[in-house]
Formats: sequence, C-alpha cells, structure tokens
Amino acid sequence: MKKIFILSIVVFWALLAPLAGSSSALMRAPVEARWELFSRSGGDLLGVLVVTPEDGSYIYGHKKGPTGLPTKLSVTTQPQGLAGDVVYPPGIKKPDAFNPDLIVPVYHEETRLFVPLRAPEDGGELAISGQLEGLACTDKACFPLKKTVNATFPETSAMASASEQPWWAKAEPLLQVAGTKPPEAGAPTPAPAPDHPQAETAAETVAAAPVVAWDFTPRYMEPQLEVTSLAKAMILALLAGLLLNVMPCVLPVVSLKLSAVVAVSSMDSHGERRRFFREHNIFFAAGILVYFLFLGLVLGSLGMAWGELFQSQKLVLFLALFVFAMGLSLFGVYDLPIVDLKATRGMDQNPRSQAFFTGLMATLLATPCSGPFLGGVLGWVLSQGATHIVLVFLSIGVGMSLPYLLMAVWPRLVRYFPKPGHWNIQLERIVGFFLMATTVYLLGILSEELQTRALVAVLITGAGAWIWGQWTSLSDSPRRRLFIRTVAILVVACGVVWTIYPRQNIRWPEIDLAEFNANLGEQTMMLDFTADWCPNCKALEATVLTDSTVQRWERRYGLRFYKVDLTLRDPGEMDLLAALGSKSIPVVAVFPKGDKSGSPIVLRDLFTKAQMEDALKTHLQ
Repeated sequence: MKKIFILSIVVFWALLAPLAGSSSALMRAPVEARWELFSRSGGDLLGVLVVTPEDGSYIYGHKKGPTGLPTKLSVTTQPQGLAGDVVYPPGIKKPDAFNPDLIVPVYHEETRLFVPLRAPEDGGELAISGQLEGLACTDKACFPLKKTVNATFPETSAMASASEQPWWAKAEPLLQVAGTKPPEAGAPTPAPAPDHPQAETAAETVAAAPVVAWDFTPRYMEPQLEVTSLAKAMILALLAGLLLNVMPCVLPVVSLKLSAVVAVSSMDSHGERRRFFREHNIFFAAGILVYFLFLGLVLGSLGMAWGELFQSQKLVLFLALFVFAMGLSLFGVYDLPIVDLKATRGMDQNPRSQAFFTGLMATLLATPCSGPFLGGVLGWVLSQGATHIVLVFLSIGVGMSLPYLLMAVWPRLVRYFPKPGHWNIQLERIVGFFLMATTVYLLGILSEELQTRALVAVLITGAGAWIWGQWTSLSDSPRRRLFIRTVAILVVACGVVWTIYPRQNIRWPEIDLAEFNANLGEQTMMLDFTADWCPNCKALEATVLTDSTVQRWERRYGLRFYKVDLTLRDPGEMDLLAALGSKSIPVVAVFPKGDKSGSPIVLRDLFTKAQMEDALKTHLQ
C-alpha cells in the first residue's frame, strides 16, 4: 500500500506540475495618435491620423475579423462639412493574442488613417476632431479605446504635398480603390458627433480606458443551498460526491466499475469472490480518496478552479490515449501491464494496484462534471483557505467512494452477482465501447489545431498496442519480449511527443485581395494556394514551406507571405488561381517587385525545397 501511495504521488505531480504558473498584473496598452495635414492635386487636402500602438500592443483593424472590435474613426471639422469618408488601410493579419487559432486583422505598428478634406474657402484655419474607437490589446489583456484627438492648422494654403511623402505609394492605391473625395461645397453637413472631452493637442497620447470593475449582487434560485460555513460545505460536499456516481456525465466511472463485476463473476470459489470483492472496493475507494486529496491540495495551493485541469491540452491528450489503450485491451488487442480490466486477468497480477489506479483514473475522468449541490459548495470553498479546500474535497471523495466502502463492509453482496459465462466477454466488449466513446469525448475537448494530430497519435497508440500484444507471447524468450515491448513503448512515445511538440510554423496571413493588389509590384510576395482537404498541400507545408526555410527566404529575398485558403469557395481567390493558369492545387506563386510583378514564378503540384530554392535564386537575384 505504501508503494502505491508513493507511486501515485509521483504520477499526479508529474501530471499537474506543468499547470502551475503565476498570474501577472494587467498591463495597459497606450496608443499614440496625432493629426497631419497635406495638400492634394486640385486644391483638396488630405488629413492623416497617425496611430501608433506601443510596442507589444495592437488595435484591431477596421475590417471586422472573427474576434475583437473593429477600429473606427469619426471626423468632424471646423468649418463644418469639409471631411469625406475615412479610408482605412488593410490590417496585418496575425494570430489573435488570446486565441492563436484565429487570424485577425490588426494595426500593430505605425498606421495612417486617411481623410479626404475640402480646403477652407479662404485657405485659412482648419480644426479637425477625430473620435477613435476600438479595442487595444497586449498579450495580457485588452482595453476599450475611445478617445478624441484634435488638431488645429492655422494656415492650410501652404501644406506639404501628400504625393511627396514616403508613404504615398501605398496610400494612393487605397484612395483610388475607395474612390472617396471631399464633399462638394454646399453638400449637407453631417450630423455632429456627440459631445467629447475638451480638445487635446495633436501629440496627446490616447490612453486606454481602465478595465471595468464588475460589482454584482447575484440572486440565487435556491438560496438555502448556498454555503456560508465549513460544516454546511462538508455535508453538501459529501452528498454531492455520492450523487456524482449517478450523474450521466460520469460514464467512465460506470464503465470502469463494471470491470470489477466481470472480474468477480469469473471466480468459482465463493470465498475467493468475497475476498476479491472486498479488496477491490477498498482499493478502488482509496484511489478516489487519494485523487480528491491531491486535487484539494493543488487547487488550494495554486488557486485553480474545479475542472481547470482539463484546460491543459497535454493532460486531455494523455487521458484520451490512455482510455483508448484501455479500450483496446478489452477488445483483446493486448493486455495492459497495470490497469487491466479483463476478466481473464487482473486477479493474480497486482489486483490491489490495479483497483487503486482504476479508481484514480475513473475519478480523474469524472471531475469535469458538477453534480447537484456541488456548484454552491465549490463557489464558496474555492474562495477560502487551503485547509478548507482540502477538507471539503476530501468530503467529496468520501461521498463518491461511500458506495464502494459499503460494498467492502458487506462483501456478501457478491452473492447477487451472476455466475461466470459467455456474458463476461460480451460485457467486456460493452465496456470497451464505453471507453471508446469516452475517447471521442476527450478528443472533442482538444483545440481544433490539435485534434488532427491527436487522431494521428491515437492511430500510433493503436499500432503500439498491436505490437505489444500480437508480436510476442509467453512462448518467446524474455529478451525477445523485452525488445518487442520496448519497440511498442517507443512507437507510442514518439507519437505522443510528435503530437504535443510545439509547432512554430509561420502563420501565413490569409490574403486580402485589395491589399495584394495594392502591394503588387511594390513588394516581393509569395502566395501559397492551399486547402484543408488537400493532403498534398499539407505535405508541402510540412516539408518545403517550413518555419526555418520560410524565415530564411524572408531574410534573403524580402518576401512577404500570404495564404490563399480554398477550403471554402471564394470566387475572387478562384479567379486569382485561374489567372495563374491553374485549376488545381497545390500552387505556390512568387510575385517579384517592380516591372516583373506581372510575370510571377509558379510552382505546381509537388516540388522539393531545392527546386523552390533554385526558382528564387534564379528569378529574384
């Protein structure tokens, strides 16, 4: 028993150590903004609001993405009615700081918003007021942005020309595409913007608004069940743990517990059945109690929430693979060395440790659930000290293990179990399907980015289990069995490491056709035409268009990369593919800077890294 507890400590701290972390204070994300004014041909003016997020922060682009708030600028002038529609540059598409799976358009460096203006009739003073709204974010937090930026230009008849500015080459296509002009003289004056704070200087910093401090007074439907003391919390926790056994979401507990029925029912001796039945329930309950003790210690020391363990993608993946492996053992693929659920094994090979670890695993799988009474208990106790948390979680464990402890006290209940027979094998298969369903559930918890790789890890785990169980037998020499099973373990280990190893592939921003057209000839660009349903495209991205290679090309040739995602049909992107003489993918096209931009280099189907290198060296140097 002592060895079991020591081993359980090592296993659980190994699982939970990566989850420890410290919280950081929220950071403000200031954004500087100032007005500039330039002359344009025809006597018109161009107002430019220069927006500069501080290093490490960004604001979302004007074009609404899958998350965040789009940046908007409202402009009024004095004299009134001189401002046209605002022209926004396309945002740079990057992974969202809080959900890297989402690609969002952002302004993360100095950005210019353009406002066509009609010059005052006398060429005199012009006052511009801009209301900038959006969301400013760092990698730690986001802050609402709503601030007025004002500037007054005393003499507008002698402004510098916009066409002479270094940024004009990028601005001119945007203004032409937008087709905006200053309002004609005598045009209706737009409604004035709402009252704003007092005017600020043009160089005034636009500070982020503070985070809202929520202050609610909740009203609960069943206030009598709300917890206000440790005694009440422990009583309700015990009841909650007891009811946790029958909650629909604890299917893994039910399926694993059925294994004891199978094992006990396969014994012919009544005395042996009683002894095994008692020991199994005692050690199964011990596994539950040890788990809740560790959970209480972890939550109390780290300040985590119930179920927060399952926010660890690595832990969820580990559980999915382990449950899948247990399911394979019930279909006769192989025998697990520690937790074996089959009736034909487990009675003579460490039955106590198997029952203990089965209890640990079953309870770990059950903890995402929150049964009756548990919500109020957790809401109170997790805001208390570590001692309260440990006591309450032990009470949950006692409640959950109570049925098994009672069966251990009265092992005569085993007489009501059916005699062994062919049904044992059928029950094993049923439990196996329960565990496969649990595997599907756990895989569904994983992020979309990890799910495909996790499925590969499941396949590799199945192959490792097959090697373990089918490539060797007891008739083989110990050396051969050791070698084959070492190979099986290495196969599974390599699959898991490959799955969880952090990918650092460049997230190619998805193409914006207007932005691409504006940059055509101005920058050297590489377009990757790909789709989720194109395996050849994924093979190229994994072997040729790798992170290190793309970064090297970026440094050497000044390439800018875009992904043209054809997973769903986009007529404009399909037209772009057709213009390159292709109707199928994969296709990679490189558009040189300058006069040769109209003759891109196109590589189709599968090609090697050396072929791509030769094409770039030949046509870009």
